[in-house]
Amino acid sequence: MFTLLSLLYLAKSLETISIPPSQIGPEAREKAVIGFNPFSNNLLLFGGFSSIYFNDLWSFCLNSLQWRILYPNSISPNPRSHATGVFRNETQEFCIFGGKSFNTFFNDVWCFSIGFQYWKKIATSNDPPALYSFVSDYYRYEGKDYFGVVGMNTMSLEYKLYILDFSQKNWNHFSLGFSLENPEHPEVNPIYLSLILHEFNQKLHIILISDYKHLQGLYIFDLLTHNTTFFQYALSDNALIEYSPHTSGLINDDLYVIFEGGHSAKINLNSSDYYWQSFEKILSLRKGISSILVNDKFMSFGGRLFTNTDYFLNNEIFSYNFIKNSIPNESVLVPSFVSPTARISAAMCAIKGKLYLFGGKAKGYFLKDMWKYDPKANFWGQVTTSSVSPSERAFFASSCEGDALFVWGGEDSTGYTNDVFIYNSLTNVWSELEPMSSDVPSKRKGSCSVLKIPYAYITGGIDAHGLCSDLWRFNFGNNTYTKIDVVPKNAYAACRLNNDIFHVIGGSDENDIPFASGFKYNLLTGELIDQNSTDRSFEIFIWLTDNITLTIGGRQSNNQVFNDLEYSVGDLSLQKFIDDYPYASAYVYFNQSVYFFGGGYFTTEYNLFPYLPRPKFAKIDLHDLCGSGECQLPCSEGFYLHNSKCEECPPGNYSSGNGNSKCQPCEKGFYSSSDAVSSIRQCYPCPEGKFNDKEGGKMCYDCPPGSFCPTGSKTPLIFTDNNVSIFSVQPVLYKENNPNAIVKLLQYLGSGLICLILIVVCSIRRLKDFIKKFDLYSTQHNHHDGEYIRIQKNTTGGVFSLIFFGLTLIVIGSVLAIYFMDNIYESKSLIPLVILESEVPEFKTNFEVLVKLDNYGDSCVNEGKINKEGKCSDLIILNSVNVDHEWESITCKIDSLRRCLVKYSCSNCAIGSKAAINIVFQEKLSYSSGISVNVTSDSSIPESRSSVLSTVIPEKGYIFIGPLTNTFYFTFTPSYFTSSVNDFPSQLIGYHVDSSALPKSGSQNLIENLSVTAQLSISVVLEKILLGLYTSRSAKQSTLILISSLFGTITGLVGIVGTVMAQFESCLDKKFNLSGKEDRIKKIVQKSSEMFDMLVKSRENSEATPSEMSAQRSNNPLTGGGLTIRKSARVYAWVDI
Repeated sequence: MFTLLSLLYLAKSLETISIPPSQIGPEAREKAVIGFNPFSNNLLLFGGFSSIYFNDLWSFCLNSLQWRILYPNSISPNPRSHATGVFRNETQEFCIFGGKSFNTFFNDVWCFSIGFQYWKKIATSNDPPALYSFVSDYYRYEGKDYFGVVGMNTMSLEYKLYILDFSQKNWNHFSLGFSLENPEHPEVNPIYLSLILHEFNQKLHIILISDYKHLQGLYIFDLLTHNTTFFQYALSDNALIEYSPHTSGLINDDLYVIFEGGHSAKINLNSSDYYWQSFEKILSLRKGISSILVNDKFMSFGGRLFTNTDYFLNNEIFSYNFIKNSIPNESVLVPSFVSPTARISAAMCAIKGKLYLFGGKAKGYFLKDMWKYDPKANFWGQVTTSSVSPSERAFFASSCEGDALFVWGGEDSTGYTNDVFIYNSLTNVWSELEPMSSDVPSKRKGSCSVLKIPYAYITGGIDAHGLCSDLWRFNFGNNTYTKIDVVPKNAYAACRLNNDIFHVIGGSDENDIPFASGFKYNLLTGELIDQNSTDRSFEIFIWLTDNITLTIGGRQSNNQVFNDLEYSVGDLSLQKFIDDYPYASAYVYFNQSVYFFGGGYFTTEYNLFPYLPRPKFAKIDLHDLCGSGECQLPCSEGFYLHNSKCEECPPGNYSSGNGNSKCQPCEKGFYSSSDAVSSIRQCYPCPEGKFNDKEGGKMCYDCPPGSFCPTGSKTPLIFTDNNVSIFSVQPVLYKENNPNAIVKLLQYLGSGLICLILIVVCSIRRLKDFIKKFDLYSTQHNHHDGEYIRIQKNTTGGVFSLIFFGLTLIVIGSVLAIYFMDNIYESKSLIPLVILESEVPEFKTNFEVLVKLDNYGDSCVNEGKINKEGKCSDLIILNSVNVDHEWESITCKIDSLRRCLVKYSCSNCAIGSKAAINIVFQEKLSYSSGISVNVTSDSSIPESRSSVLSTVIPEKGYIFIGPLTNTFYFTFTPSYFTSSVNDFPSQLIGYHVDSSALPKSGSQNLIENLSVTAQLSISVVLEKILLGLYTSRSAKQSTLILISSLFGTITGLVGIVGTVMAQFESCLDKKFNLSGKEDRIKKIVQKSSEMFDMLVKSRENSEATPSEMSAQRSNNPLTGGGLTIRKSARVYAWVDI
């Protein structure tokens, strides 16, 4: 990289480009004293007024058109305005007279020696009184210097002429015979009376200009005779009397006067009529300017310039020139440039392409103002805020990241401090952070800090005991300090943090002498890696990359200041010289240039005045440093290299650190509307009600109607009720399967089957004989009286046996269904935990805590893979309190909707008193638009879990981020289960989870505060109550009872079916018998009739033989032997009955 191996000196120096080119001049003001030094062609300016009175002294070179402040080697006159002044050529002194401040009118004379650079108060005699308003003129008469003053006595209201003889240091008083107490001038307001004083031809001409016509005139005071002559005149142009004259001067014989209203006129003092000639051209409307005639031009400064609707203070240098003594011309030499007050030990950083400047120390007082510089517009603007800002201070530690400016400690008017402030440039709000830890760094100045949200690191400084040697970390998440280690002593050093290596370089001791205090410290291992030394202090030191540094200016122990620029890569260096000597300046590296502001004042490289602030704002363009290829110059953060040129990252993109070749786009759901964004923290999530579905978004879009877009939405979501806070799923009372459906099904199927079988049997003749074999009631068939009982099987018995079999199956199935499906009895009761603990020594179970963060801003997991559960980020810290566990784990997952899911699992765990699961998210963008916590525990109820979901959402437009913890409250009720049923474990233990209170939301911040806040904390409080839930299950009936009941049921069913069968057979018998009897009666009647006929015939055939009669009886169907006759007799007997 370098053409030389050790140190390369290049003769050509780098130019510091002053901003503005005229250098920083006096603050905008009015009524300052102005003078002209003809020997150096410089204007001299003292005092003036804006919101305060000034007593600073400035020099403006008309050759180079540059300002320079003059610090005297003495005390200065009191701050004042409305004074008059003169430059004495013979003594090379700038002298002032009079003026006023808030409550004082001055009548003193001070002279500043150009050669010795000090103020001296001139002890004069016969001093004039305090004058309300006055004019003056310096002249030489008879070889002596005189200073004439005309003004009104504030007590007597008399106008007099006062002449100071510088050689005698004595004032002479001369009456003009004019007083506002004179009855001739009733109710004259001195505000409307103006004076002009000029020496011409050894006479003092005193001109009165007033809208009172009788007071318009000219007093001529003869320096030889001391006689006064009054000439009255009338101004021909009424416009000339509407405004006061703010400057005048003699060019040849003509006295030119310029009025505040933009009008101008002249009067010839060598004429006898004293006629006023006005000019038609209207100049700018100004008030309170400071002006002096230089080479026939009125060189003027500041005042109030009328712009649009009002007058505004400015600090421009402009001139009036009367071309050919007739046409006035106005030109601006140096435009007005508003800039911060000169200061030392301030802070400067770049935020979104703007340079911010805060605090520091001016000459004799501390500052707390904030300024913002726009390099494109070349404009400084003061930043005002209504929030509580840090006190006026200097020598504080500061650092920037994203939109945030961190300020710590320093020195103010009360002494050393150790307070913490952070500024949000997006909202223009300062926030003071109160430490929550008892161990804090001591009050000190000269510390060094690095801001890396969520932490700030602070080291070194000077406290009441001297140099400090400690390294601290401040946690923005909980506003606590942690002392990291003891490190080498250091103060006023530069520091940075890169890859967990904290690097300190440079610095000085209590006497601002360069001090060998640099070191490197590994934050992970706690090891001091390297120590280094330096030969300068209060220099500009910039890390361009990890191994490339830039050192500019500073001073050595012998008080010599440097004007070199050293570009270093390791042990190799490239050196150039610059045309300036920066010391204790605020600085920043921005777009390949170094901008610096203020710093210590010097006259030569060996004459440094470290506590006098230098009004200097400049940049060092480093393009020429590496123009010939000796080195590489990275683009600053917020920029990227494009076509060999550094370009700002466009809106929607950012680049962190120096040396980027491209910008990174903001992710979906985020946006950035600014250029030159330097941190991912400046990609802000879309506010609620908006979404962004593209990377690199510079704006967000309105959520469509009917959709829901929470903070940070990538796409619109289907609207859901997002206000649900608690949802619970608990084990229910034991509920067996209802057997009624199965019982009915068995009954219907059984009945249908029986009917089907009977139909089939009755339809097929062959089955009638077959079914007789199944007759279980062979002994129960009906028998007639008098008949012998016979065991026989018939069809009816077979049919009813089938019916019995079917009914038995239905009954057995129904009973078994009821037995197996509705035979459990469960009881629950809450009893004191001490009683349960006599049965169960310790309640342990498995439970899980699932935390869901909606629209989480950071990675959540180490792997960074969506929808893959794995190891959590190292900056997600979980700890369990009073949870006795056998094993626990934590896993994380980030899903496609950018929800971070953190799952804590605990195995064989017991909940103790005041148990809690605490999770702290310390990633850079740890925030959420909604938090849900789901606690699920194994219950003692078999195959059941107890689960409660609790949700909290922020207020509209806010997100969860900040130090206050989001707390969720859950109760754990110990539960004990016993069972005498084999289907369940005989004993189980667990917890029932419930929500004891609504969740308490923690810190909520506006999206705009994302850059100045950090950390998301969640505490899941697990409260174990002192009552336990006891659950027992037992069988309603035993197997023996089941068998007995089945036996009795079947037995009874046999009898019932048999009885029904008997009744059925009886009914059949009766039916068959009744129909048989009717037939038989008919036959008997018929046969009786036939018998009667036969008897008749037998009588008629009495001669018949006995054998024939016997044959007739045997063949007679009504007879059939003796048995038949008996039956017939019985029948007849039944018939008779």
